[in-house]
Amino acid sequence: MNPVIESKPAYHAIGLRQTHVYSEGGIPSIVDQWSLFMSRIGEIQGQHAVTIGVCYDVQPGNPFEYVTAAVLTEAQLDSPVPESMCKIFLKPQTYAIFTHTGPISDLGATYKVISEWLANNETYVRAQAPELEYYDSRYTGNERADNEFDIYIPVVSQ
Repeated sequence: MNPVIESKPAYHAIGLRQTHVYSEGGIPSIVDQWSLFMSRIGEIQGQHAVTIGVCYDVQPGNPFEYVTAAVLTEAQLDSPVPESMCKIFLKPQTYAIFTHTGPISDLGATYKVISEWLANNETYVRAQAPELEYYDSRYTGNERADNEFDIYIPVVSQ
């Protein structure tokens, strides 16, 4: 699986920020965070065709921040931030975009492909910027075989 390399504009989003710890067994607390966020997404004004998961500085064994958020349209930029939520801004960035297809339980295999690509390609290196999970109409549910979403790995040319 080779990624699509694409420059993306800035993103503004509103969501929930929590701290997690990565372990080899995965991060089950992120599923709970998504459940809480989806139960509250109606508190964010407007329609939300795209949601994102934003990973800040994930290192095995270390705490990291993860934000579940609704991407704001231009018309929604002044939306009030609901209680205990936050507004985030992601700068324009070039990403290597990988599409995960299938159940979430198979996500480890997709991240293995991503790690191998980062180690072996001769054009790009990982940038110091957040990693994104991008959920749109292709996302059909955690354990469905027809489920799809994109993983945006920030990159810069070597």
